[in-house]
Amino acid sequence: MSCVLGLDPGREKFGWAFGDFQGHLVCGGIEKASFFGKWVKEVLVEGNLSVLEASRTEGAVSREFLKATSRIFLGKGTGSGFFSQILTEADIPFIWSEEAYSTLMARDIYWKLHPPRGWRKILPRGVLVPPRALDDLAAWIVFRQALHSCGHGEALGFPLVKGNENQSEGCVRDVACPGRNKEK
Repeated sequence: MSCVLGLDPGREKFGWAFGDFQGHLVCGGIEKASFFGKWVKEVLVEGNLSVLEASRTEGAVSREFLKATSRIFLGKGTGSGFFSQILTEADIPFIWSEEAYSTLMARDIYWKLHPPRGWRKILPRGVLVPPRALDDLAAWIVFRQALHSCGHGEALGFPLVKGNENQSEGCVRDVACPGRNKEK
């Protein structure tokens, strides 16, 4: 089993999301950006699950998924230079991924995962504001965008940004990829 990690960088916080090569979310969370260096050391190097559990917002933390993570996708947006520097210094390979519109798409995903209740059901979703930050769901979008570009991640029913077909081809350059030869 191979797994992926998506990272949505930001100035104040970052979202993280672990998933599978079909684009399904296993778990995700949000942490302060200033904590990223320590997060990389404790989570990616040492495998400390308690750090993930403390910032988890979706899904369930799994040691198996953490150990099986074979690809890390980093969004190219705000603050990405700081994050890429820390990953590079820790000698952790990553692949850049497009993150255009990821926050807007994360809002839509939030309401699919957590449908409005009561009188909020009658309001258009576009006017509803989720009750929490969505950086973890944006990180999910980051890795889904990358997987989609190499033929994965089409199992879920929400749209991906078009025009990203060649952005993350590096995720399959050096390894066999079951989605690479998939007929479209």
